[in-house]
Amino acid sequence: LWYVDLCGFALSGFTKFPIGVSKYLTWPETNWMTRMTCTHHVWTLPILLHTCGGLHYYAYPFSICIVISNVLLSRFFTPPTIHTKRYLNVNLSHSLWKDITF
Repeated sequence: LWYVDLCGFALSGFTKFPIGVSKYLTWPETNWMTRMTCTHHVWTLPILLHTCGGLHYYAYPFSICIVISNVLLSRFFTPPTIHTKRYLNVNLSHSLWKDITF
């Protein structure tokens, strides 16, 4: 989804994210450290695919288990905000975005 979002953002003249998964990068309160550390969404998958020589058929069900456990742990151990100033939404555990909650 990141690839679709970033390509769509560039093709729209840097005005609109088609999906919205990476739109938090344009929020004024997003600092440069967050922008730098989120780059793993772009480079991790190609490096892993190249290094591993493709995907194994167990990779998808295993990734589903990992994602579910990460989101659940993030939901229970991370507050949505710190002192109502810093928005925390680790692994989309509290909402999809600030304006789309569960």
